[in-house]
Amino acid sequence: MRMIGRYKYNLLLALVAVLWGATYGISKICLEYTNAFTLLTVRFLVAFAVTFPFFYKRITPLKKSEVLHSAQLGIMMFCACLFMVLGVGSTSATNAGFLVGLSVVFIPLIQFICFRERIGLHAAFALAMSLVGICLLTLDGGMSFHGGDVFCLASAFCYGAYVVFAARFLRGANPIAIGTMQFLFIGLYAGATQLVSGGFSLPSAFDFWKWALVIGVFCTAFCFIAQSVSQQHLTPTAAGIILTLEPVSSAVFAFAALGEVMGARQIAGALLMLAGVMWVSLKEK
Repeated sequence: MRMIGRYKYNLLLALVAVLWGATYGISKICLEYTNAFTLLTVRFLVAFAVTFPFFYKRITPLKKSEVLHSAQLGIMMFCACLFMVLGVGSTSATNAGFLVGLSVVFIPLIQFICFRERIGLHAAFALAMSLVGICLLTLDGGMSFHGGDVFCLASAFCYGAYVVFAARFLRGANPIAIGTMQFLFIGLYAGATQLVSGGFSLPSAFDFWKWALVIGVFCTAFCFIAQSVSQQHLTPTAAGIILTLEPVSSAVFAFAALGEVMGARQIAGALLMLAGVMWVSLKEK
């Protein structure tokens, strides 16, 4: 029990990564009924509708700094989602999986470039293990360059920036307030983008709304709030490495739900990434 208590924020963020890994399969179902921007709008506005009434007393009164930081973090996360959609549409799944996983690399780079912060030896070692694990898990054969690769790199950079700046904005702040208001801003950004790109309409299919509620409540509302709380107690690099569990979870979900079998290389990559998570959890102060 002491071990669980000591590393509860590491475990909470790991649960976030597992749930986010399942998001890909659920999103695929939803995208049979609508486009990516409408899905993002519904997903994040559902999350806001759930969390705001539930946490109203803990959120209000809102500080101007919390609203501003929520809007800023919302832009970073929305851009990460936007570039991911554009990238996956014009590159191979292999390239997209590897390139978006490079957010783990961008985190310490952004810290160094913006704030001149260096990472410790243990974090660097865990980072190296995670990067090799991502390669083993996602690369299958040769890796050729596609136009969408640039978008995937942009997505990785935006998510890396999100992790870094979230850690700074959340210091001494109300993580519930910032996490909840992010949902509103991301939903508005996605809805505005859809309106500009060709109008907005909501699907009427029951299956869409069933899965949209699942992804909005569990994979978004719970996950983003849990991430905000966890990041108050973890370094950006540690958080980034723990979140590399997301592609591991995605692969496991694909095996369980879709019958996709992982080869020896993919299993080795997943184990190596888990080792990186365990290492940084045990060694990061």
